[in-house]
Amino acid sequence: MIRYLFCFILASLLMLSAACYGNANKFQFWPSAGISWEINKDWTMNYREELRLNDGGGTLYYGHSDIGVVYKSLAEWLDVGVNYAIIYGTHNNARSTDENRTSLSATIRGKILNHDFSDRIRIEYRDRDQKSDIWRFRNKFTLDRKFEFLDPRGNRETSKWKIKPYFSDEIYDNLDGTGFSANDFRIGTVLKLTENISVDLYYSFQTVKSDEKWGNRNVIGMDFTYYF
Repeated sequence: MIRYLFCFILASLLMLSAACYGNANKFQFWPSAGISWEINKDWTMNYREELRLNDGGGTLYYGHSDIGVVYKSLAEWLDVGVNYAIIYGTHNNARSTDENRTSLSATIRGKILNHDFSDRIRIEYRDRDQKSDIWRFRNKFTLDRKFEFLDPRGNRETSKWKIKPYFSDEIYDNLDGTGFSANDFRIGTVLKLTENISVDLYYSFQTVKSDEKWGNRNVIGMDFTYYF
């Protein structure tokens, strides 16, 4: 059932992207869908599928499957997790994109001027198909404005309000001596559609280094999550 739901959502978003963005090269479109399963009070399991389309959202070039678990009971302000991801390309140079990625993360939570914030520190090992393997450090800071009592550890709400705006900034640093490789600034809002489904709508401005040259990406994204 959930698998068919993912396929329907992603297919709908693909058709939407082609209709909205045509073949312009200005934007990319990233649709994704996932599940979040609270195993018990200590553990949560997450699974997510993401697609990326360039050429203004009309050409599929990248797919991403990610599964992970989060442990939440070390402290009220701290989550730790481990993830495994498979990245695959769908364009002419697909194999240069193929990668298996394992990561460890720690997320610190707190408040700044009555706003919820989180700071996620992540270390990744990137097993790349046609490139040398590499370790990478990532740090993502997120600040959001709570509308009533939205759960800072997820998208579920505990009140009748159904919206949570936020912004985030994430840096990427390769640990092979090449240093800083990307920055992702994101602004968006999380909407609750039903008791168990939410959608994250966002705009992302990215600065990315490729072949020793820097370039920019403008990304429109939709991320659906189903909660068990």
